Amino acid sequence: MYISKISIEGFRNFPQNEILFNDGVNVIIGHNNSGKTSLIKAISLVINSEAPRRLELDDFSKSTTLENLQRLPPSVSISLTFKKSTDEPPNSEDLVTVSNWLTVLSADYEAKLTYKFFLPIEKHDAYIDSLQECDTKDKAWQVIKQDYLRFYTYKIYGGDPSLLQTADSESLQ
Repeated sequence: MYISKISIEGFRNFPQNEILFNDGVNVIIGHNNSGKTSLIKAISLVINSEAPRRLELDDFSKSTTLENLQRLPPSVSISLTFKKSTDEPPNSEDLVTVSNWLTVLSADYEAKLTYKFFLPIEKHDAYIDSLQECDTKDKAWQVIKQDYLRFYTYKIYGGDPSLLQTADSESLQ
């Protein structure tokens, strides 16, 4: 099994990106501040059960507009897609590990884990009211940091993320 794709939305310098990986060794190269460390951190948020999963204000992508911030609270979504390796036996332990996260049910299986960091829905009305008074993005981000970041929570979903099926911690380890 290998990570075939990562989809990142709203995280650091990844406003909305998709990165494909090959079966086998992949090398990540790039200029300073191009996102190499952010990419590794994004993968870690999903699969490293020992890493902290709460984010700070600087972990949000700042490429949004004031109008978007006033309309919806910022969130982060990171999806990892796993595929069967070419040399993997048909009934491998990898398949057992990802069986609850399958999105493609065939011999060449595909599974998905999705990390989401978001403001709970019951806080949205207060958030929208608070941000209507902000006239700059900097002020909006300051309100988010001071008044709302502490209420943010994270979830890791297995399989189709629209089904909101939480991935069990035992399988994640």
